[in-house]
Amino acid sequence: MSNRCNPQTLFHLFFCYVLFLINIGFFPSLSLGENTSTSSTKETLSSLSLKELFDLEIISVHKTKESFLTTPAAMYVITRDDIDRSGAEMLPDLLIHVPGVTVFQSNRHVVASGIRDDTQALYSTSLPLIDGMPVYSIVTGGPEYHQFYATLPEIERIEVIRGSGGSSWGANASTGVMNIITKNAFDSIGTITEATLGNQNRYTGTIRHGFGTEDHAMVITINGETDDGFDGNTAKTLQYERVLCSNRYDGHVGDLNVMARVGYYSLQSDQEHFMTHKINTGNDYRWLFFGHTDYKLNNGDTLTLQPYYVKSKTNEKSWDQDYDAESFGVEGRFHHVWSSDAETQITTNYSRSALEINSKGQISSYDPKKKTLLLKAVGFHHIQPLVKRLKLEIGSRAETYTTIQDEWVYSPAGRISYEIREDLFIWAASAKSYQLPTYIQYGSKAIVGYNTQTKKYSIQRGNTNLNPEESIDYQFGFRYITDIHLFDITLYYKEIEGQIYVDPLYKVETPGAVSTLFNNYIDTKGHGVEFSWKYSPFESYNSTFNFTYFSKEEEVIKNKELYGKVAPTYAPKYKVSWINQANFPWRTKIFGNLTWVDDYVSENTNGIFADPIYMDSHFRFDVTIQHVFLKNHLTVSLSAKNIFNNDYEWKYTSLTPNPLEVEPSIYLNVKYEF
Repeated sequence: MSNRCNPQTLFHLFFCYVLFLINIGFFPSLSLGENTSTSSTKETLSSLSLKELFDLEIISVHKTKESFLTTPAAMYVITRDDIDRSGAEMLPDLLIHVPGVTVFQSNRHVVASGIRDDTQALYSTSLPLIDGMPVYSIVTGGPEYHQFYATLPEIERIEVIRGSGGSSWGANASTGVMNIITKNAFDSIGTITEATLGNQNRYTGTIRHGFGTEDHAMVITINGETDDGFDGNTAKTLQYERVLCSNRYDGHVGDLNVMARVGYYSLQSDQEHFMTHKINTGNDYRWLFFGHTDYKLNNGDTLTLQPYYVKSKTNEKSWDQDYDAESFGVEGRFHHVWSSDAETQITTNYSRSALEINSKGQISSYDPKKKTLLLKAVGFHHIQPLVKRLKLEIGSRAETYTTIQDEWVYSPAGRISYEIREDLFIWAASAKSYQLPTYIQYGSKAIVGYNTQTKKYSIQRGNTNLNPEESIDYQFGFRYITDIHLFDITLYYKEIEGQIYVDPLYKVETPGAVSTLFNNYIDTKGHGVEFSWKYSPFESYNSTFNFTYFSKEEEVIKNKELYGKVAPTYAPKYKVSWINQANFPWRTKIFGNLTWVDDYVSENTNGIFADPIYMDSHFRFDVTIQHVFLKNHLTVSLSAKNIFNNDYEWKYTSLTPNPLEVEPSIYLNVKYEF
């Protein structure tokens, strides 16, 4: 990228601005109206006591509203107030301190993450969602955070579920779910402008304008950001420019509630070629529509319809590939309430993704280059009280997918919970779920290295005969809450059969190359403890201490003696975070997050039997000082992140040929609310 803001980026900004003007022109009556709808969520997330805060309704476990305190699942909620005070630049910054979640950077915008599993840059056994819509890559199966179409100012809260979500969300949620819930348009009336200036030539700007009447509201968001990334103490910089515009509508028509979201983003980023190490500019464009409609029947039952459509075009320079993808999906739900404590929900899903990958070089290719991936599913969930305060939940989901030859897999689950007192709750859960093969594991062929002794390239090949990974987990947890304390503890054990890795014994030698194949040949067992203690002795101060213990053992299914020693898991054994937030009388707030991560092993291009790439334990400290001016209209924040942490966090050379050292960031954010 030769220019800081090239003509193409300017065009995309202009396009978003025109969209902004068109919306105001089409809805002049809305912009003159006042929002008279009441919304407790906005107030609750920022001003209520600790006990009231965790009586909030969450939706990500069963897709229906439940109280956080009495939901039988391992959950962590990042509120809007947490986001405002954190000074986070990107979504992964918010996940650093969450128990059971690991996040590492290979460079500024390439992030590896995991929930109760290996921390991997491309693959993931957890499911990322925005307002309940899946946003993972249909090629790699992993969350690509730079492609998320929700900016930080748009997010109301983030609900992180740890443990299998297979019976509710299906395969690819075998270790957890991260649901990003954006602000309702009714809660976004008015205009907010926000700008950030930081080191590494980082500049961001956001404008949000919301308008509405009592029954209809709309909010428009335009966001742009650019930076040089980490430079690794060299002359090379990896410039990054992204433009995003989105439009969200919320409305009430009688018993019908409607949400619709239309979005577009453009990304241009410098990428280092895997073989030549030359820097070239890659492009990524995406258009999307997402809708959510609830219809309340006369008897109190609810019908829900969620359609989505996404079209993307990616020009990827590290591997010389172009990706064209078009996805359509729809989910239908029927929710019946038998009594105040008993309910049943039936769900159906259908999605279709048309994928075309064109390889321009010799590094990688796909067979077939064009593929249509179909997913079909049906599921149910039922909650039944047994005696007072004791509930039993059962559910199951059946689904089929193209990469498993259209065979059906079944994900049953059961949960039992007991509210001992109003302030003490215990629960247990067991679930079976599946992780479906990704398209890389199914149909790819990629050069991942070169042996200087044999003078042959190492190639990894996909396998069209893969089975889904089968996971079973068991969990037990309890929550205890007072006016100033909240204790939340979870213990779990899980087993995975047929985990997919590259099999080094399955070799095919050709002139100048040795190929290995993805295979189901590893079984794993894991267990862990997750603990969160929130302490709020008075309204102006609160503190959170989070602790994670994670252990995982991998074993070859057969012919163990031929493989050698398996490398340790790609995740730290221990992680500890301490978060402090304080409000001062002169309208100043301070946020600090200190996180320590135990030493661990980085993901390795050469597989799990290669010599481990050990990463040292490290501290990370993020701090924000925030002051409010002009009767709460102007907010100025000075933030720093990655203090004490300036070493490598991840060395997965297949994705980033020259991983970069993490660099501390200092940035100033100014927000004005009209």
